[in-house]
Amino acid sequence: IQSQGRGELLVSLCWQPAVSRLTAVVLKARNLPKMDVTGLADPYVKIYLLYNSQRIAKKKTHIKKRTLSPVFNESFVFDIPNGTEGLANVSLEFMLLDWDRVTKNE
Repeated sequence: IQSQGRGELLVSLCWQPAVSRLTAVVLKARNLPKMDVTGLADPYVKIYLLYNSQRIAKKKTHIKKRTLSPVFNESFVFDIPNGTEGLANVSLEFMLLDWDRVTKNE
């Protein structure tokens, strides 16, 4: 996943239809913008599972301190509700944020 001027996020997805389970692995990010006065960032990723555009689950990675190229290697399992006909109307939203102790996370 790439965004102009915001860096890149590498993820891996695995759909297991027999058990209606979607696994998302947040692997790493790179080329992140500098967010702190130190010229670094404290990135983490929030993942939302959406069904019919409604958020039904939320997960997040650990914070990686002082880096613009974090390696997460974190796996998240989402059980998809029965009756959703596979992945129809199901989506994932990835938000790459900078943790900040004092102000609101960006």
